[in-house]
Amino acid sequence: MLGQASDGYINDHMLSWRSPVKRLQALVDMNAGGVTKEVDADRQYVARLAALMRSMPRKGKLALRGFDQHYDRDGNVVRSDSEFFVPNDYVQRSLPSIPISLCR
Repeated sequence: MLGQASDGYINDHMLSWRSPVKRLQALVDMNAGGVTKEVDADRQYVARLAALMRSMPRKGKLALRGFDQHYDRDGNVVRSDSEFFVPNDYVQRSLPSIPISLCR
């Protein structure tokens, strides 16, 4: 799990040097998301989104969505095949921290 404000996670193989390509991908994604501490990744990412919205010269409509897990044919979560997971309820809880004026 990355961060503390969410039930989401990044799969361990994304954070391990045993899978160097996946690890580099995770590092690039975290850097782009403004993440400097894995323990605060969820909050830092939301703060980065808000900062990007503030810097946009023209405001517009934006969509913020969760990212689902991988499921097998029976509908069971296959966490080992899920690179990361961002629950929809976390996205909804995060929205109040982004001022609506940034979206207009």
